[in-house]
Order: sequence, then structure tokens, then C-alpha cells
Amino acid sequence: MAINNKYFYFRMKADFFEESAIFNMEEVPEFGKDLIITLLKLYCISIKDHGCIKIPVHKNLQSQNMDDKFVIINTLAKRCRISNSMMELCLGYYLQEGLIDIAEEKGYRTVNVNYVINNTGTGSKEGDRKRAERALMSEKKIPQLEDNSLAEKPTQMDDETYQDLMEQYNWYKKASEIKGKPVESFEQFIKNMQR
Repeated sequence: MAINNKYFYFRMKADFFEESAIFNMEEVPEFGKDLIITLLKLYCISIKDHGCIKIPVHKNLQSQNMDDKFVIINTLAKRCRISNSMMELCLGYYLQEGLIDIAEEKGYRTVNVNYVINNTGTGSKEGDRKRAERALMSEKKIPQLEDNSLAEKPTQMDDETYQDLMEQYNWYKKASEIKGKPVESFEQFIKNMQR
């Protein structure tokens, strides 16, 4: 069975907590921090669907005397692990400040979490590895030793081989220091590797 290494994320702006809606929310007496935590939970819940939370609404709700608003509050409260009354307070604030909106679709009510809609991405461990590899290849700069001094590259060696040797040397240096052995110079290390 394959392990799914795909993940979702949203980008948080550096000034997120300075935005007026968020700043004012934090200032709400007694409930400010709960409002922010619940909003962040909604952000996380909505990531997979790029900022949308779809809540099914069934036709038989009228016979049970439940309206759409109750279903939305109840569903989100369960997913955020808070009380219905707290979720009702949160949704009222978020709607008033334009942080979310609720759209009606056939059989669904969709809670659009506006901040997440434009700041969502997906990735995987394999994709991260490839991006790091491309970034390293595009830099094409001489690697540094761990003590930040530059090692001189032998003229007959290509960049890729040199980078590989530099990485091996840094590991060798760490291992030698841990074992208490004297550390040879990079040039001596290359000579020993060529033997």
C-alpha cells in the first residue's frame, strides 16, 4: 500500500495579525483568542478544497424543524471541536468582517474562507526534493566549508564532482571531530580520495 505524501498548505502573510479585522478580533473581550483560533481551524479545514467547506443540506430538514443555519453551525462546531453557541458567535463575526461568506448550491451550503482561496497550494515530499535539487543546480556557486571559509576548487574538477566531494568532506569533518581524530585539510582529503 502506497503512502500518500501529498500535503496542502496556505501562505500566511507576514502582516496577518496586523490586518484590521484580525487585530480587532483579538481585542474582543474574553473571546478574542477563541475567535482567532477558530478562524485558523476553519482555514486548515478548508485547505483541501482551496478555501471552501461544503456542507450537505438534506430535504428532510424541514420535517425535523432544522434550518440551514443550524446545520452549518452544528457541522462546523463539530469539526472545530467547539460549542454551537461559540460557533454561532464566530460565524456572525466572520460574516460581518467579510472573512467568510456562505453560498447556496443545490444540496449544499458552501462556506468560502476568503483568505485561503487565494493563498492555497499543494506539494509533496518528492516535489520538495526536486525543487531543492533545481535550486542547488541553478546556484552554481562554490560550496563553503562548514566554518564558512571557501575551499579552493582544483582546476581539473567539474562543479558537480567538487560539490559531492565538499559534502563528503563536511561529513568526514563532523565525524572526525566527534571521534576526537585530527581533521585533515580539504586538499589532503581529496588526495586521499583519489588513491
